[in-house]
Amino acid sequence: PSSTGAMSEREERRFVEIPRESVRLMAESTGLELSDEVAALLAEDVCYRLREATQNSSQFMKHTKRRKLTVEDFNRALRWSSVEAVCGYGSQEALPLRPAREGELYFPEDREVNLVELALATNIPKGCAETAVRVHVSYLDGKGNLAPQGSVPSAVSSLTDDLLKYYQQVTRAVLGDDPQLMKVKSVSHDLEQLHRLLQVARSLVRNPHLCLGPYVRSLVGSVLYCVLEPLAASINPLNDHWTLRDGAALLLSHIFWTHGDLVSGLYQQILLSLQKVLADPVRPLCSHYGAVVGLHALGWKAVERVLYPHLSTYWTNLQAVLDDYSVSNAQVKADGHKVYGAILVAVERLLKMKAQAAEPSAGGPGGRGFRRSEDLPWDSLLLQESPSGGGAEPSFGSGLPLPPGGAGPEDPFPSVTLADIYRELYAFFGDSLAIRFGTGQPAPTAPRPPGEKKEPAAAPDSVRKMPQLTASAVVSGPSPASRYVQKLPMIGRTGRPARRWALSDYSLYLPL
Repeated sequence: PSSTGAMSEREERRFVEIPRESVRLMAESTGLELSDEVAALLAEDVCYRLREATQNSSQFMKHTKRRKLTVEDFNRALRWSSVEAVCGYGSQEALPLRPAREGELYFPEDREVNLVELALATNIPKGCAETAVRVHVSYLDGKGNLAPQGSVPSAVSSLTDDLLKYYQQVTRAVLGDDPQLMKVKSVSHDLEQLHRLLQVARSLVRNPHLCLGPYVRSLVGSVLYCVLEPLAASINPLNDHWTLRDGAALLLSHIFWTHGDLVSGLYQQILLSLQKVLADPVRPLCSHYGAVVGLHALGWKAVERVLYPHLSTYWTNLQAVLDDYSVSNAQVKADGHKVYGAILVAVERLLKMKAQAAEPSAGGPGGRGFRRSEDLPWDSLLLQESPSGGGAEPSFGSGLPLPPGGAGPEDPFPSVTLADIYRELYAFFGDSLAIRFGTGQPAPTAPRPPGEKKEPAAAPDSVRKMPQLTASAVVSGPSPASRYVQKLPMIGRTGRPARRWALSDYSLYLPL
């Protein structure tokens, strides 16, 4: 009975085996002839090596919390065993297979390569093998004997009394409740530590071998904390917390770009959090700045749905800060100029994207049929309704619960034309907005006769004249008179040049 049970267990635990005929065919293809005994031994060894590589690759798959084994996992297992990686199978697309005429056999289709074009090509293909350095270390033990690398000591070494006492003191200090030892610097007071934590979060997001599925919500909350919260370090004007908020906003945009399927349910919640911070007059201007750059990072549609409707209400408070010339208000006024610049950059991008969307050509760059890099993938989430039901979830950075069905950015928003948006924004920003867009060169006037008198100039109007916009919003080539007179302000940074837009000039002409 015992032998029968062992045989049944062996039959249940079957492994994929490579027949000796396959090994013999592979040897013959290289010009070698193998006997049946050698082919059988090689087949058994190959089966063992394949099972070992598969087991190691499955460990890499489990460490990244995935259920799908990839080619990169198998290659990492091969590198772990000091074996060259398999090249040519790392593509995300499926390989085209062709059937054979003899039977039900499929093989990958080999693409024909023109050696002449490949030899004369200017771009040299990068080698598939990675550069690696192998080091062999040999050391001398206490008795002067040479011990090779990887050797196992004969006996387990024990800690000395001094090391044991040191270990006990360290564990007692770490696990103890001494109030003097528990005093540490607060994270909100240390901008350098926050910058490092933000860089760690950026590295985690950009690591392709990590699965951040269950941790994305916590990561988004931490990033949004750096964007919105009035940090204690922001009290000191010498602390550059603006760069921290800019970097956190860009990281938030990168998270939505790379993990949009995991954070799609948080999009409406984040927009509500940014809207509440912007609508709260008690919040400091640094938090308002973070809300503006956060909306700008989430796309121009977020600016259109959240910032643009609230701008008329917010402008009164901001204008009161900018018009106060008292000495005590100097720092607050400087923060107000930061918010002013952030809003100007955000609405400028909104106008440019609206101008590109209004182009008549649907297939060209900027038409409705062409997907631009500025059309972020999460912009379509604005048109989705938030799921109803369930309790209210706390919003990030505001500390207030979100209502399940309250009004917010997910409510239907009527589409506004480009001319109406520009007219309203020009009432706020004036010539600052006109200079950044450029209205083109004035049309040449006809020459006057020699004897004609020049009409006197009209009295200056107290109301600012609006420059003329274009109805078709055609993107024209750059002209000397219509280029930016001033550079785009780099908000939060002082030592780096400003980045210009790809399309630096928009000739806008529309009789209003």
